Amino acid sequence: MRKFLAYLSLSLMLLASSASAAYAASPAPGEGRALSGIVDIDFTAEGDGTGLALDRNGTVWYWHGNEPAKRGPSVPGAVKITPKLLLKRDGTVWEWKPGSSTSHQVQGLSSIRKISSSNAGSLALDNTGNLWAWGQSCQVAIAANSKLVQDMCSDYQARDPLLDQPILITHDIVDADINTDLAFARKDGLIEQFYYGDNVHSGANSYRLPGNRKVVSISENAMSANRGAVFVFADDGSLWYGFNGGNLHKIAHNSAFRSIDAGYEAQLDSLVTDSKGQVWTTSWNSDNTSSSIKLKGLSHIVKAVARSINSGLAMDKSGKVWQWGKTKLTLNFTHKDSPLNGSPKVLPVQHELTVSWNGANLPLTSAPILRDGSLLVPMRELFEAFGAKVDYNNGQIHASRGERTLWLTVYSKTATIDGKQSLMSTASIYVDGKTYVPLRFLSQALGAAVEWKAAQGDVSIVLNK
Repeated sequence: MRKFLAYLSLSLMLLASSASAAYAASPAPGEGRALSGIVDIDFTAEGDGTGLALDRNGTVWYWHGNEPAKRGPSVPGAVKITPKLLLKRDGTVWEWKPGSSTSHQVQGLSSIRKISSSNAGSLALDNTGNLWAWGQSCQVAIAANSKLVQDMCSDYQARDPLLDQPILITHDIVDADINTDLAFARKDGLIEQFYYGDNVHSGANSYRLPGNRKVVSISENAMSANRGAVFVFADDGSLWYGFNGGNLHKIAHNSAFRSIDAGYEAQLDSLVTDSKGQVWTTSWNSDNTSSSIKLKGLSHIVKAVARSINSGLAMDKSGKVWQWGKTKLTLNFTHKDSPLNGSPKVLPVQHELTVSWNGANLPLTSAPILRDGSLLVPMRELFEAFGAKVDYNNGQIHASRGERTLWLTVYSKTATIDGKQSLMSTASIYVDGKTYVPLRFLSQALGAAVEWKAAQGDVSIVLNK
């Protein structure tokens, strides 16, 4: 029989949370490992809020709410991440999506320095100031001067096939962003914003910074209802906010400020990082006043990403990611501002065990778990990925791969491999309708060798057959 080697790497990064019920899917205390080696982070409000991180190897990590991160596709050379896009060091752009292990290059783009994406579409800004946009939305249609703009802004099902691919929409751009709205700042200081509120409220706004200030960067706020606002960071360290056109309003001023990221919901907040690696939260309040406060518990931060008010993500210079506050957006019908919290409970982001097959990521819909000191993995997903057949019958499980056969019973430590009885260290169990088996037993059943790398939290399995 022809022999082959397949390498299966399992990277164990589990939640640092307290143990619960006997069959709970949470690991024991102290078993968690922090997400590390990260070079960029982002956030999207989809679902209950999704955090995004990109590591130095070009691997995507994403997590919903405050759950542990899952592994996404890998694009070697990627240095920037958004909810839909990756930017490589060579200036090319790649599209990806959560739950998929693959990605593909966006054609027609080169020498790109900035990317942005949301449900409203995608943007790419190149080194010469050319701005490209694509996506089936009213905002993109207005900015691109689509011939079908009226149809697309009055009927969300209308489409312009030309907007499925990047289209050059303007030149001489300093910065651009897309969230609820699409906005960009020109080199001459003009800031343009394209919005969609509903099928009868859409259009464009424009702004300018007062005096001789120059735009350094802009960030689009995302509101849970109607259109968003634009936040502007000026070259003198001042922060400004604009909504519905007209004058910009000054929020804060600090010569040490370096970057800004606008938050979500109707209360207009943002996170700002300064030259000392500290993070500030700022807010434009409903009574037309502003607030700003420095956050405790964060240091050596190189990037901060806002979520809802008093909530965010931060990446420190060592490549670790921290998070605090709630992620789910809520409608605020009281119009009462939430006071800024300068002392949030900051926690490191953890990530689940992940599986790669022949160097490619193998997404698991259910994370492996710990029980009685043993690591248990979802059997069906792994066996089927390896080409094995699995049959269930009243708690009896039969799996086969090539000439190897495996019989076991849920909640029993006894199993049969190729007709010989074997005793597992831990019984197989059901969790949320799925069967979990001990990892070492699974490797034994497949005729594999296991190498545990404690320092990295990695398990390497080599299959010979």
